[in-house]
Amino acid sequence: PAASPSRPSPAPPSRSAPASPSRTATASPAVSATAPASPPLVSIPQVAGMTFTAARLLLQGDGFTVAGRHVSAGQTVIRTNPTGTAPAGSRIVVVYGTAP
Repeated sequence: PAASPSRPSPAPPSRSAPASPSRTATASPAVSATAPASPPLVSIPQVAGMTFTAARLLLQGDGFTVAGRHVSAGQTVIRTNPTGTAPAGSRIVVVYGTAP
């Protein structure tokens, strides 16, 4: 009987798992290099001489947060910190009591 020529055996089927959609490479979206906008500067109203309550209401109405610092007896505002202008939403310290 004639010998049959040797044939290579076929490669076994691949056993690796198919790539999941989360592992496929995708282009990332462009990232903006601009910083977030700073809040606008707002004038801090002059409240010296007002009562603390009136000053607090005025400052809160202008969008500031208010912290009181009671330095002596009385309710009269002596000064604020900061003064002039501050970014919208800033904390304003109202110093009040009896003016020296």
